[in-house]
Amino acid sequence: ERTLAKPRKDRLALLAATRANLEQIFLLYEDKKGKLEKTLDAVGKTKPVFNFSDSGGVRQKLWPIKGRDNTDTIRRFMDGRKLFIADGHHRYTISLGYHKQIMASGRDAAMRENSAWRMATLVNMHSPGLVILPTHRVLKMPPPWNEGNEDLFLKKLRTDFDVEILRRPAGLAARAAA
Repeated sequence: ERTLAKPRKDRLALLAATRANLEQIFLLYEDKKGKLEKTLDAVGKTKPVFNFSDSGGVRQKLWPIKGRDNTDTIRRFMDGRKLFIADGHHRYTISLGYHKQIMASGRDAAMRENSAWRMATLVNMHSPGLVILPTHRVLKMPPPWNEGNEDLFLKKLRTDFDVEILRRPAGLAARAAA
């Protein structure tokens, strides 16, 4: 995905200033049989190191994945597997650039090694609880397609897209159902 210069610059400055991954990249992998979840389910039966409710009332739990057998199982499972970036294209792009900068700068060995890693959340795209909602963006249209020229805008849009006009139903319940 093409990334935008302003968000890249902003995220690179934050990464350089903190030298820390403050936000994760959200990655999807394919595992129709749920093989990896079986390994992680065993970890989830142990006592979490963190267990609390956040300010929104959502229960948060964190387990460490301990043991060479577990980490080797995960590593073997992910080896050669395609990962899809669901969210974090800018973070991924600047992480690569940051690592290249560090490698070229002659920084110490620990800094060079640490800059090669990025925090990520990996989710099976076949998990029944996975829901990815669209990001809606508001477009500011330049003349002649700005307000008052809806017909011209829709005509131009139809050259590249299938356009279907949906009428907004009356009432909150009807809108929610739609």
